[in-house]
Amino acid sequence: MTIDFNSRSIVTINGEYELPPKEFDLLLFLAKNQGKILTKQQIYEKVWGEEYVYDDSNIMAIISRLRKKIEENPGSPKYIQTVKGIGYRFSKEV
Repeated sequence: MTIDFNSRSIVTINGEYELPPKEFDLLLFLAKNQGKILTKQQIYEKVWGEEYVYDDSNIMAIISRLRKKIEENPGSPKYIQTVKGIGYRFSKEV
């Protein structure tokens, strides 16, 4: 996968995508913290720039859309991994 900062787009095995702002910001935040486990609170406060109110639906919806674009098999993701009960991690192996 290649992330283009200028055009806010990505190139993956599935094609080239110009990402909506929140999708790009979330992907970039995860990628910049590659290998680190990030809580949903950390993700929300950094990407949305607001205090976290226990509502994971926004994060989960964007992660789902991103996985469909960047993962070869979204059901078994290799880039954005779920860490049960904590949050997400951008794989260190990619």
